Amino acid sequence: METVIAGRTLMFFDCREVGQAGPEACSISLDGSPIANWRFDPSPLEFRGAILIPVRKPGLLDLGYALARIEQSSRNISVISRVYGYMKLLRVEGETLVFATSTYGADTDSITLS
Repeated sequence: METVIAGRTLMFFDCREVGQAGPEACSISLDGSPIANWRFDPSPLEFRGAILIPVRKPGLLDLGYALARIEQSSRNISVISRVYGYMKLLRVEGETLVFATSTYGADTDSITLS
């Protein structure tokens, strides 16, 4: 699966279901070069020239997704939110990111971006 965002090509590959009938978590590449060993939900959005994307956070206590920011020039990834059970990015409204909190259904939450 390929998408162009912020003028760059993001390729999602090696996607796997998280749990049975759960959301997909994928590896990504930016303009053909792999980004990191983390896994991401394929719902990126642009914000101020950076790419926002949910990153899968495995662990015993913090299992779920957190919001990550990929800086295009350095390709650095910063985790910029707490961990949620699920996160699919829907839209940016001004300084607020709206995301789905469940794979199926209409439940949403938001994060103030800075």
